[in-house]
Amino acid sequence: MKQAQRVRYNHPEMGPLTVERLHADKVSYQVARQVRHLIGAAYGDEFESLRTPVNVRLSKGRISNAYLVDSAPKIQEQQDRIEKAIKTGSSYWVLHAPAVDQGSKNPALDGLVKTTPSRGTITQRLHLSSPNCYLNDIMVRPGAAAGPTFRGVGSILLHTALRHDRYDSTATVVADTYRYGRTGPRFFTDAGFTLNEDSLPEPTMFNQGEESELLMPMDRREAQIYDVVQRLTARFDWLATAEVEYTA
Repeated sequence: MKQAQRVRYNHPEMGPLTVERLHADKVSYQVARQVRHLIGAAYGDEFESLRTPVNVRLSKGRISNAYLVDSAPKIQEQQDRIEKAIKTGSSYWVLHAPAVDQGSKNPALDGLVKTTPSRGTITQRLHLSSPNCYLNDIMVRPGAAAGPTFRGVGSILLHTALRHDRYDSTATVVADTYRYGRTGPRFFTDAGFTLNEDSLPEPTMFNQGEESELLMPMDRREAQIYDVVQRLTARFDWLATAEVEYTA
């Protein structure tokens, strides 16, 4: 079965942007380092930025420093985690914005989305019907270095993961999202996700066992994949004209 490997979008301001699928044998130490730096930058902007509402803002470095300061054991753990997740069925899609020099030793990673198939019914477990989609992570690196604007990049990542992977349009996408933050809750609401009041996920823990240990409350949100894709393309019509490159 052919599998989408790269999806190219023509962003009206940044030009061509390509989202590429990660393969387990391509997850190097440097890729894992890029992922950690992206987490630090994205989480810092979401929860520690001066643009974050004061009532939910965290002190500078509370989360981000754990990822922006290089630690060889932590990077190795990240590499092992990504490789294992891909080998057990998860998909990682990554974005490098075109203004970044891709010939450098450690090119910047500007976006990432991870999904995992969820097989809750008998027919799904028997692979007789398409799995639901669990959205593990979606993040975009803030800052102007990657282009004049990041408007629409989160939608690009979500569109790729839902439209160009293995999931049927009638399936459900589920995401456990941070309850507080600068942009996250609004992003999911605008994309058509609704709160599941009957399912409360466990809080996410940062810096477990350390003095700066932190629990972040979560909400579970759900949507039909078709509805999310329609909402995204209604907002950014150029998403519908993506060019897809498949594996042989």
